[in-house]
Amino acid sequence: KEGTPLLVAMFLEEEGNEQREVFLSSIRINEAMKAGDRVDVRIVYKNGEDYVVLSDKELLLCETSGIVLLLSGEEIELLSSAMADEKQYPDTQLYAVRYPHEKQTEKSVVTYLPNKAVAGLLGRQEEQLKLREKLEKRLAQTGEIW
Repeated sequence: KEGTPLLVAMFLEEEGNEQREVFLSSIRINEAMKAGDRVDVRIVYKNGEDYVVLSDKELLLCETSGIVLLLSGEEIELLSSAMADEKQYPDTQLYAVRYPHEKQTEKSVVTYLPNKAVAGLLGRQEEQLKLREKLEKRLAQTGEIW
């Protein structure tokens, strides 16, 4: 349909739980992180709202130039939406938080609300779409949108 955004997942054929290695250079990491660490990828907006985009992912590669994660098609779409938010809303950042090695920590729940195009693609419920609209209104009140 004309005007429909084209997304990577539209061209990927997923069979079951197929995953892909994805190189990411825009996610902030700290110097202590290394390959093998388990992390959450989070997004924080200028107004202080903070959401989990990806939960409990292993760093396959961790260098100053970027990280490599193994992601499903749905996770790739969530991350793409978060990266679009990072570009659209000033002072928004994607960053990784490491799980501590010495103790068993419960996996975080993904709380990120993707943009409408991705939410529709992933079959999100109407309530989640309304929550996203409210988020966009709050973000518009805190500063200019690019």
